[in-house]
Amino acid sequence: MQSRVFLFLIIAGCATPLQQPVSIIPRYRGVLDSSDARLDQALNYDPVDIPLRWTPSGEILVAHQEAYSLYDVGGFTCAGSGFYAVPVPGGVPRALAVGRPACEAARANRPAIDPTGTWVVFSAWTPPNNSDLFILHLSSGQLDTLHSGCNLFLENSTGSPDGRFIAATGTCYDRQHGHRALYVLDANGSDLRKIGDNARHDTPGWSPDGSRLVYAQESGRLVVLDLRGENQRVIASGWSPAWSPDGQWIAFVFAEPGAVYDLSLQLVQSDGTGQRKIFQSRGRGSFARGFGAIREGLPDGPLAWAPDS
Repeated sequence: MQSRVFLFLIIAGCATPLQQPVSIIPRYRGVLDSSDARLDQALNYDPVDIPLRWTPSGEILVAHQEAYSLYDVGGFTCAGSGFYAVPVPGGVPRALAVGRPACEAARANRPAIDPTGTWVVFSAWTPPNNSDLFILHLSSGQLDTLHSGCNLFLENSTGSPDGRFIAATGTCYDRQHGHRALYVLDANGSDLRKIGDNARHDTPGWSPDGSRLVYAQESGRLVVLDLRGENQRVIASGWSPAWSPDGQWIAFVFAEPGAVYDLSLQLVQSDGTGQRKIFQSRGRGSFARGFGAIREGLPDGPLAWAPDS
C-alpha cells in the first residue's frame, strides 16, 4: 500500500475529483530496526499526510508520517517519515528531509514551514516536563534551538507569507499566561508577543500581505486582528481558518447546528460578510460509534489554498 494525496477542485459549491494523475509518496521499503520492524509486521500501514503550504511553483509541502495502526493501537517509524514537496496536479513527490530529526518535526503539532520549504519551526517536549522551540534546516538537517525568552509550547504554528514571522497558539508558562493564547514571534525565535486570548487548539491564518491574522477562539468565534492585537473583528464561527492568496476570502471548517460529526467547508470575507457553504460530504458511513450513521470524508484543517485562490 502507498500513501496517496487526493486533490479536489471546488467549483460552484461542489467537489469534483480532478481527472489528473495522483501524486504518491511511496511506502518506505528500506531496512528497519527491530522495534520498527515489529510495527511493520503486526499492524496495518496507515500513513498520515498533513498539508502545510501550497507554493507558487505548484507544489504542496507535506508532513508525512510512516504510521501503522490496528484498532486503537498505533505507532510510526522515522524511516521514510519527514517532509515532501508534492507536485500538483500529479507527479513524483520530492523528499525535502526524511529520517531523524525530520520525522520528529513532522510529528509535531502543526509545524511551521517557510514558503520556500527551506526550514521548519516546531515545538517539542524536553525534560523535565518543559518544551523548547526548534528550527530544522531541511537541506542540511541541522537542528537549532530558538530562544524565545519563555517556556513556550507552540501547539499549532504557521509561517508568514514572507517567512519573517511565526504565528502560533500555545501557552507561555513563565509569563503568567494561564490560558492558550495567540502568539507572534520572529522566525529566529526573538520578540515573542501575545496578541490574542483564549485561542482554540488550532492553526491561525495569515493575510496575504502579512499584516493581519485570523484565529479561532475557544468559544468557536473566528477573530481577525492586526499584529499588535488591535482592530479585532469577529467574522464567523468555526475553526481552521485559511486566508486566500488574493485576500478576498477566508476558508474555515464549520460545525452544522444540531448535528453530530456533520461538518462543512465555508467561506467568509474578512469583514464578516458573504458567508457561504462550498462543500459538505453527503456520504454516510456504516460505523455508528453510538451516534447513528455519521458522514465520511469530513473536511478538516489545516486548509491550504491554491496560489490562484
